[in-house]
Amino acid sequence: MTTVLVFAPMPTELRPVVKRLGLARRGDGSARGRVAGIDVIAVLGGVGTAAAASIARAAIAAHAPDHVVVCGIAGGLGPAVQIGDLLVPATVTDLDDGSVHTPTPLGDAVPAGRLVTSAILIVDRAVLQRHADAGVLAIDMETAAIAAESERAGTPWIAFRGISDHLRDDLVDEHTIGLMHDDGTPDLRALARLLVRHPAHAIRLARLAKGLTAATTVSTHALRRALEAEGTPAP
Repeated sequence: MTTVLVFAPMPTELRPVVKRLGLARRGDGSARGRVAGIDVIAVLGGVGTAAAASIARAAIAAHAPDHVVVCGIAGGLGPAVQIGDLLVPATVTDLDDGSVHTPTPLGDAVPAGRLVTSAILIVDRAVLQRHADAGVLAIDMETAAIAAESERAGTPWIAFRGISDHLRDDLVDEHTIGLMHDDGTPDLRALARLLVRHPAHAIRLARLAKGLTAATTVSTHALRRALEAEGTPAP
């Protein structure tokens, strides 16, 4: 029986995976079920490369999956992507060590385009624009780390990332990362403090929330389709 291990960095990314795939929550924090005859295990992947690498290493060792999937959101950089678009990257580059990682297709998913991963949330528009000018479509904070751990274990991997925000819209700033705890859950006190000091951020946060919903919808739909294609016998 094929087993696919899905990493969703934040709770807001894991919940749509659980719902779309019809998984059942377990007491250990994971969610499990079967899609088209494939055993699926979904776990919180952690925010940032350090957390993602640590969690991926342990989960891959524990579950020995046949394929690893990263499912969630990414920030759009290039003109070829818009909020709500799907990116299944053909290459993922770790901006910290320069390593480049190549996925293995799953089902009908055809990887294309470039994604970069940063250990920190980059808000410098000039830096982000340089990546966009170099042909990078999007940026995230986990995929390269999970890809590296998968490759060390000899396990194929792939990423489904929905575009939740875009460089041109200037929605993410230095305040954004401070609005969540290390595990990706919202820091409501920090949110309240921000809105008291900068009420105008409410509009920005509402747009980010809308983009997150669009991004998780497209990424989880694509994951479901890929699993169904993978689990369907060839005629």
